[in-house]
Amino acid sequence: MDFIELESPERRENLLPFQGFHYPVTEIIYLPPPSKNEAVDFFKIVRSRSTRREFGQITLQQLSELFWYSAKTSLVIELDEGHKWYHRPSPSGGGRHPIDHIIFRYDGGNWDAFLYDSIAHVIGKLEVDSSGMGYWIEDLFRTLGINATTVVWNIAQFQRSTSVYKNASSLIYRDEGAIQATFGLVAEALNLNFCTIGVSGEPYISRLFMARGQLRGIGGFCIGPKIIE
Repeated sequence: MDFIELESPERRENLLPFQGFHYPVTEIIYLPPPSKNEAVDFFKIVRSRSTRREFGQITLQQLSELFWYSAKTSLVIELDEGHKWYHRPSPSGGGRHPIDHIIFRYDGGNWDAFLYDSIAHVIGKLEVDSSGMGYWIEDLFRTLGINATTVVWNIAQFQRSTSVYKNASSLIYRDEGAIQATFGLVAEALNLNFCTIGVSGEPYISRLFMARGQLRGIGGFCIGPKIIE
């Protein structure tokens, strides 16, 4: 059986220094505030949630609401050595939230990449050559039988967790699972189609940002409104 045993995490007595990766953001795009959504039955959403692989083009308003309810930071607490504890809709080991969200959107024949800022609730356009990543995503689409749509890739800054915990790998992968579940349920509540992508995105992600050793792709998902026939 192909199984890797991950050691149990242990909080460090003394936190290690951590310097977050600086993404090459060239333009800030402010997301519109979420509109007032009608109350939904949570248990009905849990029952109806399903993977769906047909997507329309998601609007900026829909993208804003998806991230507002799935990933927006609502509380920040200062810790020792400049570290911070964050509260977001999905749980995270020690409140570290080591996973960043990169949004790939297809526009006019090109793939553009954006970073979601969970505190300011904005997206920043990234100065990267995402053409190679776009070819790889399109190849995934052909394999999965998915039409071109918006893709969100989850990227881990492992040191954000390893600076606080020994043997932190399992915490980070558990974070990814919690994030996928949260986005999937929120997407269902917002009447959006959602499909998890099982591959990590490596080595393409770390090459895209020239950040091997700092960033690592950990999974992604496709998102878009339901197509009405």
